Amino acid sequence: MSRRRCKAVFPRDALTTETLKQWPIPAFNLGNPMMDSLQPTFSRQQFYSQDSQQQEIVRPFVVTLLPGSRPPEAYANWEIIMIAVSALMASFQERDSIFYTSNRVVFLGAIAPGLDSHILSQSVQSQGWRTESACPIQIADPNVLTFKQRNAYLMLTQKAYNDCLHLGDIAIAMAGTATEQFIGLGKPAIAIPGNGPQYNPAFAEAQSRLLGSSLILVEQPAEVAKVVQSLFKDPDILQIIAENGMRRMGKPGAALRIAECLQERF
Repeated sequence: MSRRRCKAVFPRDALTTETLKQWPIPAFNLGNPMMDSLQPTFSRQQFYSQDSQQQEIVRPFVVTLLPGSRPPEAYANWEIIMIAVSALMASFQERDSIFYTSNRVVFLGAIAPGLDSHILSQSVQSQGWRTESACPIQIADPNVLTFKQRNAYLMLTQKAYNDCLHLGDIAIAMAGTATEQFIGLGKPAIAIPGNGPQYNPAFAEAQSRLLGSSLILVEQPAEVAKVVQSLFKDPDILQIIAENGMRRMGKPGAALRIAECLQERF
């Protein structure tokens, strides 16, 4: 990178850029193209209309599920995520849970188009979920699969990825790019290292160094419930995580900024 032939280096985060600048390396902090084109199908004004405070109280708590995109690993990841979902559901029934009086909980499965939703649906139903016709929240997918268990809903979509990222309050994640995009929106993610080949302990540990406090690693899926309860009891931590995620991943528009920089350099 320090050779004269190298005209520009575009690191994915500001910290790496500052580190590279300690040497004669032409590093530019222009953001991460990974955060481009993630706009939801709904507007914030539509999501929060006039009485936003009251809507925040009554709206469901949304957990985005990110199993990854590569079969067969994603199917194995989904089985692990479903264990975490069951543990989370059980914790919500405890009287000391901060979610005990919550009207609804929605789990949003962001499923890659290349995966077989039938396989995932079978896993969901084996955990006691039953099919449901009504959708608790509106997303841009007429073919969304919806399931219900007690006061909770689980939705599987292969077309509303951006909506899943924006609607989620927290993610249970076993993915690469999707996890980083979710965190870049200022949200916390809990990751469970799997058996790989992609999302294994080494990958998760490296990812946690990139994302800092926004990514919480747990060894077992049952530990997710305790982390969720702890996070949402402390608004200050959530604010720190929000600022950290957006700082680590940068603002949208990086692809255009990099293109303009290349035009200037050449």
